[in-house]
Amino acid sequence: MLDGTQFHVVAVLIDGFAQRTNPERMHLRKDMYRVLEAAFDDAGLDWDAAPQVDRHDGVVLLVPAGGAGVVLAGNFVWVLDRGLRERSRQYTAAHQLRLRLGLSQGLCHHDGRAWLGEPIDVAMQLAHEPAARERSAAGAELVLVVSGDFHRAIVKHGYRQIDTAGFAQVPGDDGAWLLAPGGAEAEEPPPAPAPVGSTPPDVFDTVIAPVREFVDALPAMIDPALAPPDALAWMHRVLGTEAAQLLTQQQSRRLAAGVVECHALRGTAAGLEKLLALRYGIRAEVRDPGSSTWSSTPLPRFDTAADRVVVVRVDTDDPLPGVDEVIRAALPVHLGYRIERRRPG
Repeated sequence: MLDGTQFHVVAVLIDGFAQRTNPERMHLRKDMYRVLEAAFDDAGLDWDAAPQVDRHDGVVLLVPAGGAGVVLAGNFVWVLDRGLRERSRQYTAAHQLRLRLGLSQGLCHHDGRAWLGEPIDVAMQLAHEPAARERSAAGAELVLVVSGDFHRAIVKHGYRQIDTAGFAQVPGDDGAWLLAPGGAEAEEPPPAPAPVGSTPPDVFDTVIAPVREFVDALPAMIDPALAPPDALAWMHRVLGTEAAQLLTQQQSRRLAAGVVECHALRGTAAGLEKLLALRYGIRAEVRDPGSSTWSSTPLPRFDTAADRVVVVRVDTDDPLPGVDEVIRAALPVHLGYRIERRRPG
């Protein structure tokens, strides 16, 4: 699979896993999955939609991009921290579950056996940061380390649900930022924002806050380079590119990004040339024979001679899946066409 998928990658490691006995390890792994799934549910994330790469000492979660980054660095962190602190009150020190999280973003691939990609490696390196180990060893139930690009894209913009001020740059690291929400300085998650007018707080959190979060995430959701596959398919339906199902994901994103310009030229030779170049990455020449007629009577019969067709010359011998559908969708309904192939060069 050459075309990848955009993910927010969360690497989760159980701190001190190597020093535990096998029964303790089994118990901690079971509780790790339980608190993670509960935190996903409480934060409004779809646990089943996130592919998982299990590790003996943790797990890597691939969360589809498209607004989830704000939730992961905000509500998810706080509900996960709360769940870990509630659990810690029930167990002795030998059975404490402390998690170190590394959070990155980017393109991942599945080769038919497993997920792979640089964002997974980066997330694992972040979870192994010495600064994160130190905070965990000092007793923090949860430590989050985010990559520099994730911080620049999401954290630093001050979204309401993210404790931007709580992040500190990791000393000696190029761009990584650390948050330990369970420290003494933050005994409880940030309070819910003040209600609007006389709106009760629970109504605000249940009804209004999710709308604001959606608006915060909307720019990423409608960016063709970042949109999740379902949002990308919606874009193609709105833009009228019916042949999108024939595209690879890379071609689909490129087409969604450039098709608006093609729509401005729709029905012209230049518009069809641009569309073919965008869709297939080839050079095309469109020859429109052109014609005109007039009549002194209403509803005249037009001459539709067979030779009055648009000629589409393409510089490739490669197959062009769906090319007939693409051309028919771009031409006026009364015009025919034929395709001529020229050898490149």
